[in-house]
Amino acid sequence: MGDFDHSEESTQNELSKAIKGYQDYSIPEQRDKTDQNLRNFLKTKLDFINQLLPEIQKRTQQLFGHNVVDAFKRVDSGVKLLLEPLQNPCYSDQPFFKKANLRPENLTQLYDHDFQLKEQVEILEDEFKQLETIKDESELLEILNHLYDLTDGLNQTLTEREFLFMGD
Repeated sequence: MGDFDHSEESTQNELSKAIKGYQDYSIPEQRDKTDQNLRNFLKTKLDFINQLLPEIQKRTQQLFGHNVVDAFKRVDSGVKLLLEPLQNPCYSDQPFFKKANLRPENLTQLYDHDFQLKEQVEILEDEFKQLETIKDESELLEILNHLYDLTDGLNQTLTEREFLFMGD
């Protein structure tokens, strides 16, 4: 059990270092602010992608024609699908935020989801930056499909995280 606790503490420490204002979900007074800081972190990275996506699409479309349009649309819809719940979470008035004690397994899952979201959005951001260097249409389509898969995975993790808030 000690290793498991250390892992959770380590995960929480990494999140605190990477995300300004990220604190401890076990303290009711910090939950809402910690959730908001995580959502702001994710939203900032996704906003960056969302703003540059049309410009990159336009440039690559000039190189490769309309063959890449559908792949760009999928990535664009995936990013927009992620931004909505980050801006307007469905769980803001849930008892989770006021409960004195939360089940330890739910806290562990929550920290794991937060860490996965942080890691996945950073990977998405890094891979997105690669779009500007691609010179081959098949490589571009492969990366765009991968970016869409990443947004799909982020969406799934975000949904599972929302269920934790609403179910505890």
